[in-house]
Amino acid sequence: MLTVTDSACATLANILETNNAPENVALRLGAAPQGGLGLAPDAPATEDQSYDHEGRTVLVVAPDLLTQLDGVILDTEQGENGPQLAIKRVEG
Repeated sequence: MLTVTDSACATLANILETNNAPENVALRLGAAPQGGLGLAPDAPATEDQSYDHEGRTVLVVAPDLLTQLDGVILDTEQGENGPQLAIKRVEG
C-alpha cells in the first residue's frame, strides 16, 4: 500500500490552497503521459483511496494504481525553493 507522510499531505494541501482549488477537489496521483507519475486536480471517486490533511482530502489514488504502489512512500524533501514531493520505495 502507498504510504503518504503528514509532511507530504501538508505540502499537497498547500498546493491546493495556493491554486485556490475548490474544497471538493483533491490532487489525483496517476500515470503521467510521458511516463512516471504525476498529479492533477480531480474530484474524488467513491472507489479511490483518499488521504486527508486537517479535514480536507488532499490526495486520491485509483485502486488499480494503488496495487502497483505497494511499498512506496510519498514524502517531502527540502529543495532549493522549499519542500518538494518525493517518491521513495521501501527496501525489503
